[in-house]
Amino acid sequence: MNRFKSTYNLLELLVAILLISMTGPLGRILECSPLITILFRCIIGVMFLLIILTLSRTPIHLISRKSRLLVFSSFLMAAHWVTYFFSLQYADVAIAMLSLFTFPIWTALLEPLYYKTPFQRIHLLLTAMILVGIYFIVPKEGTMEAEQLWTGIIFGLTSSVVYSIRNVIMKDLVEKENAMLLMAHQVGIAAIILLPSLFFIDTSVSINDWYIIIILGVMVTAIGHTLFLKSFRNFSVTKSSIISCLQPPLSILLAYIFLQESPTVYTIVGGAIILTTIIIETLYNKQA
Repeated sequence: MNRFKSTYNLLELLVAILLISMTGPLGRILECSPLITILFRCIIGVMFLLIILTLSRTPIHLISRKSRLLVFSSFLMAAHWVTYFFSLQYADVAIAMLSLFTFPIWTALLEPLYYKTPFQRIHLLLTAMILVGIYFIVPKEGTMEAEQLWTGIIFGLTSSVVYSIRNVIMKDLVEKENAMLLMAHQVGIAAIILLPSLFFIDTSVSINDWYIIIILGVMVTAIGHTLFLKSFRNFSVTKSSIISCLQPPLSILLAYIFLQESPTVYTIVGGAIILTTIIIETLYNKQA
């Protein structure tokens, strides 16, 4: 029974990873502002989550436990999504995704500090390897395109660090609350935080963009991120982050199939170094 439960938990995490992998290709197609995209994504996501909670007869209540922490983590989630979508506007899916997916190492560095667990020195070496991987994916020429890619990488790395902090502080909450209810709170608060953007930027959204935003709100946000958040109850934040590194190859494959985006040799080498680092981290944690 324990083995079945463990397999089921892993399958849930893999489904979450597959759904979240759709974000990169979908984000590249979108033409509206990332702020508007994430705002409506959150609104659609929280509506869908509340419907599911109601149909499943799950008690819906305000989460008062560590409410400040929940609000802060919601701000971080909104910042993570917005900066990642800006990254997708400036760089292709491969570079944006690989920049974002340095987050397992930042998580591995932050988790011991936050939960006061023993720090593992190997993470310093793995962080150095991540930086080498980033060196390979950054543009090598001083052209306008190179400057644009640099901007995409900076947004991607910012999204990575913010996401790491959010995941670490959410583990304490998800162990005590229903994951779907917690995600509904977080997405709802994120929508409120982004609401003022309606008064400052172009709010026009095409029909095609609406279709994509609905997919992002329901499939990716409500289902994918809820399952990923739930995995924190079954795995450490670090392990969940490491397993989720299946996302870059999946996203790059989807971008190649639907957008005809082919990664450069440098991007492949840098991505291989980053993913190899994650594999080493996985094996090390398994033995620890």
